Amino acid sequence: MADYIVCLDAGHGGSDPGASYGNLIEKNIVLVAALTCRNVLKEHGVQVILTRTTDTYVRLSQRAQIANNARANYFVSIHCNAGGGDRGEVISSIYRGKGLELSNKIAAEMKAIGQDTVKQYDKKGDGGTDYYAVIRETNMDAVIVECAFLDNTTDNQIIDTIAEQEAFGVAIAKGILKHLGMITEVSKPTPEPVPTPPPTPSKKKIDSFIKVDNFSWVKNLEDFAGWLGTPVKNLYAYPSQGEILFRVSPVNRDYYSWVQNYKSSNGNYDFAGNGIAIDRVQMKLKGLNGYSIRYRVHLLGGSWLEWVKDDTDFAGIVGRTIDAIEVEII
Repeated sequence: MADYIVCLDAGHGGSDPGASYGNLIEKNIVLVAALTCRNVLKEHGVQVILTRTTDTYVRLSQRAQIANNARANYFVSIHCNAGGGDRGEVISSIYRGKGLELSNKIAAEMKAIGQDTVKQYDKKGDGGTDYYAVIRETNMDAVIVECAFLDNTTDNQIIDTIAEQEAFGVAIAKGILKHLGMITEVSKPTPEPVPTPPPTPSKKKIDSFIKVDNFSWVKNLEDFAGWLGTPVKNLYAYPSQGEILFRVSPVNRDYYSWVQNYKSSNGNYDFAGNGIAIDRVQMKLKGLNGYSIRYRVHLLGGSWLEWVKDDTDFAGIVGRTIDAIEVEII
């Protein structure tokens, strides 16, 4: 019987593609890496649980529950990034523990296969607990691995082939095994077949247009809306097709009412806000089946927060003023 149980989580999946750039789609890349990682760990006697083995959508709370039900010793969530960076990342719990040690081992192995910079950090959310749900809701030491930035044409060259995606899976496995004290080195195994991800059907691109206050309109992710250092007070948004519903909340207060498009179908103009600095944004689509809207905000004097999809959550932190916003329809 295996002494260790590791839960591997291939991020996103199904209707949630994650980050994308050209033909690089996060949900497919990380599934290849996770399945390869599983094969390496199994060859060394580690029991492996996966949150998904195919292109399916699994909620964040379900992913944590799968690991908790299996009584896993460690949880490793595998992702890729977007937003113009050039690095890998490994995120561990604010409570440190063995997750930080595991983070160190995985980061070292990612550097060994060509990821020059690997940022390691933790992040505290509202209420003083871990910000990321899969770290916060799991009962064991957990880390999130961001392999590379897909929208950086230099960074994505180390993960744009199946062989390179498998190499990241091996590197993550080596980090885990070295942390467990089970190996010093490992060669790539003869793997179980890793299914080739099915081609993603092409669909019409729907553009998003947003602006804040008196600054310029921004299309998709060509830029962010706002001016760093200047609080956002009013938000305007509309899509090239369908409807965007959005709302904001002034700092430390309740939300204003939902607004439907900057210019609605009846010709009326409206915006979300009341000339007061805001700390939260929520957005969702109407009349666009098969599409989602993802968005994130930048904190005044802080950094960008993680992406939020539709109205499953809000972007922002209660009490922290927002100074920039990015939006994309996927």
